[in-house]
Amino acid sequence: MQLDFESLFRQALADWPDALDLSVLQYAESDLSRYAVKGLGILAEEIEDTYIGKDEEAITRTLHYAMHEVIYSTAKTVLKLDMSTIRPQAVRCVFEKRLKEAAAATDLNWRPEDYALAEAYFAQNPSAESQ
Repeated sequence: MQLDFESLFRQALADWPDALDLSVLQYAESDLSRYAVKGLGILAEEIEDTYIGKDEEAITRTLHYAMHEVIYSTAKTVLKLDMSTIRPQAVRCVFEKRLKEAAAATDLNWRPEDYALAEAYFAQNPSAESQ
């Protein structure tokens, strides 16, 4: 498995549709700052779930979760998103933060190989925060 961020990002991007319709936001009636993007959560889970049980599960699901987070925040300002326009650096910042948190946690049901893969990722990639 290639662990450089650019390769991981390209592969993850290929798992998503070319474009996403973000036009339908569902708001909590009591707090309009809280919203959901119709269908986005289900789509993200379907994509992430294809990696369950695979050697790269921990790192790839964390990357897809980061992409979901960036897409979700984008939905506040756009109706449709061409996935090729997502800034890899934005995803990388979220991904590395989440991966560091997960690698430091002891309650995630990760295997020793998952921790080793996260460690290998950080050994190969200078942190996005320092760039």
